[in-house]
Parts: sequence; C-alpha cells; structure tokens
Amino acid sequence: MVDLLNVLNYNLFFLVTIFILGLFIIITGLLIILVETPVHSVMGLMFIFLFLTELALIFQLEFIAFIFVIVYIGAVCIFMLFHVKLLYTFVPTHYFSDKEDNIASLVACFIIPIIQIITLILYKSEYESLKELKLYSYSIYFAPIFKFQKVNYNFYNFYSFYEFFETITTTQILGYLLYNVYYIYLIIGSLLLFVAMVGTIRLAIQENTVKLKQSLRDQIFLEISTSLRKRESF
Repeated sequence: MVDLLNVLNYNLFFLVTIFILGLFIIITGLLIILVETPVHSVMGLMFIFLFLTELALIFQLEFIAFIFVIVYIGAVCIFMLFHVKLLYTFVPTHYFSDKEDNIASLVACFIIPIIQIITLILYKSEYESLKELKLYSYSIYFAPIFKFQKVNYNFYNFYSFYEFFETITTTQILGYLLYNVYYIYLIIGSLLLFVAMVGTIRLAIQENTVKLKQSLRDQIFLEISTSLRKRESF
C-alpha cells in the first residue's frame, strides 16, 4: 500500500475519486441488503459492478473491467433476474411512489455519466505517468503464489517470474495465473453455477396436480336442460 501511494504521488484528485467510488459501492451494498424486493437488489448489484468497472479502468485493469461488464453485469445479474421471474417472486406494487421513482432515475442518470467522464479523464491523464512508473506490475498483488516452485520460473524460458511479470501485460498475467495456477477454482466455480442453474429450473417447475378428464359416457347422456343455459335475447 505504501508503494502504491508513493507511485501515485499523493494525487489528491485521484484519491478523492477512488474514495467517492468506494463510498458509492458501500452505500449500494447496504441498499442491496435493506430493500425488500429482489429486483431492486439485483439492480443494486449491477450498480456495484458498474462502479467496480470504473475503479478497474482507473487502475489500468482493462481486462478485469471487461470481465465485470460482460460476465457479472451481462450474465450473472441477468441470470438472477430470470431466477426471480421464474420463481414468481412477490413484488410490492406500491413500494416506491412515482415521485421517488423519478428522483431515483434522475440521480442515476446524472451520477453515472459524471463518474464515467471522471474515469476517462483519469484514464487519459494518468496513463503516461503510470506507464512510466510501471504501475501495472503493482496493480495485481500475487505474493502468495511465489512460494510455489512451479511458478517461480517461466515454463519456456526459465527466467525469474518477477522479470516475467515486467515483460507481459495485465491480461497475459491474468491468463497465465488463471489457466496455469488457479484453474481448479475456475472448474469448481463453473460447477457451482451449473448447480445453481439446474436448481433454479427445478424450483420453477410446478407439477399440475389438477388434471382435466373427459368421460364420453357422461357427455352422451348429458341432458340439455342441465348443461345449457338459455341466454336472454337483446
């Protein structure tokens, strides 16, 4: 953390922006717990991942930012919305008034573009300085993995893994670690998502216990006087 602050040169605007984004994340996380409807909880979760995307872009972690947008916002949150609709979850109709809905929409429409503009400004202004100081090597802290001998050297060139860190991009580092070191966790995570999907579908299936049957004998001997009702003419 000390090295990170030294690299950033105590940039006040940079740190204040990060603090504001973190504050938004905490507030949105509390709203996820406090709201009554699951739909609003999922929407709050999407806002959290949006703010995390802005933080990742500020720290030059483009790959993680795209993962937040594509995987979490575009897949997991949509999956949760389908889960809510499949289970016919009760949603109060008068949870918010029209005035409160309009105020919340206006606040969201103003806050999100402002945060994105600030993110782009920081992304452009800090890019050269961060590139010169090689902040990308500090952006991901993987100190626990260095105790393993299998990642101490590159498999092909057999030079130090620290030098290997300095010569490749953040995306290559993540790919190397995810698919060579932590691949078992990816498999476990995919299995958990598969179980969640199957469980959601199983809960959504409702067996219809009331079955309509027709009796041909009863229909043949049915009397017209008891089966038909005469309608009054206009």
